[in-house]
Parts: sequence; C-alpha cells; structure tokens
Amino acid sequence: FVELMQRLSRLRSLSCLCHVLGLEEQNDTFYAILEHPEGGTLQEYLDRWGMMMTWGEAAQMLMPVMKTLELLHEAGIIHRGISASTIYRTKDGLLKLGGFGISAVRASRTELAAELFPGFSAPEQYSAVSPHGPWTDVYGMSALLYTCVTGGCPPEALIRSAARELPPPRELNETVPPRVSLAILQGLSLQPENRIQSLRDLAARVGGSES
Repeated sequence: FVELMQRLSRLRSLSCLCHVLGLEEQNDTFYAILEHPEGGTLQEYLDRWGMMMTWGEAAQMLMPVMKTLELLHEAGIIHRGISASTIYRTKDGLLKLGGFGISAVRASRTELAAELFPGFSAPEQYSAVSPHGPWTDVYGMSALLYTCVTGGCPPEALIRSAARELPPPRELNETVPPRVSLAILQGLSLQPENRIQSLRDLAARVGGSES
C-alpha cells in the first residue's frame, strides 16, 4: 500500500488522477491523504441523466482518462478497479481516476476481502491465480465505454458466457462507429489472450469520433 501510494504521489502532473497529497503513519498504520474532487462519481452523473451518451460525447470525456491509464501502465501501475464508481466528474466536467487499491483486494479468494466491481472487473480477477496486467484494465475501460454509450453495464464477468455474446454497442447506439463497436467488444473478451492487450492499442482503436 505504501509503495503504491508513494509511486502515485510522484505522478501529480497527471490531471485526470485523484492525487495523493501525503502519507501519514500513526499507531503502526499508514494513511494516505487523497484528493476528493468536488462533484460526484461518474456513476452518479450517469444515473442523474439516465441516458446514453453519443460516441462523440463519450470519447471527449473518456479519452483523457485512457491516456492517464496508459501513463500509469508505463509507470508499472495497474489499477484493477476501473468503474463508473471509481471515476469522479468535477464541476468543470473533468474526469479524475480514483479508487486505487493493492492487487490482493482486487482479486477474489485471497486473504483480504475482495473489492470487485461487477460488470467492470475482468474474469481473471475472480481467481487468486490468474495473472493480471494491462489487459485487466483494458477490460474495465471497455466496460466503462460500453456503459456510457449503451446506458447499461455489461453483465458480471462470472455470469457471462462466450456462447452468448454481448449486443454490439452500435446496435444499441447508432452514433458508435463500427470500428469502435468492434474494439469495445474485443476489449471485453472473456479470454485475456483474445483481448486487446494495452490501453495504447485500445485508445488507437477507438480514438476520435469519426466513423
């Protein structure tokens, strides 16, 4: 935990990150002082408006978050908790990524209580032995894209079946370009080896709002 927070504290230049403002040790326990943006979570924003976004709106809002995740991966940090509940939307409309946690709480069947996000957590997070990597965050980011442009979160990974495919985003929202719809589905592949492997690749596949 301390190592993760120290590494995050050195990334204060990333505007789409809830910054670590300090670390304190008291009573043999470390505490992180974290930025809490004014506004609310992205989930609260989506619930309040109760409607799907156009692809242009979603891209404008989420591409900076994807770039931030790409830079986090380059720094060796995997989030594992991307969801509409761990991203904050400021009063100015800027998204900030929060909800960081150590790897043991982002996988089931470990010694610590799991903190998973149904619909957003990747299948490998429901196992104590499956490896995590950038592809794990690709799943979470793809689930977030899917949620924003369809108005509904994908089913929890544990109950999804390869035999029953998700409805393509473009079938539910005609503003989603075909290439973007395909990329989102590939990012949500249940098999990590079949999934888009990096945020850089995902961002390249969905970048822009043109068809």
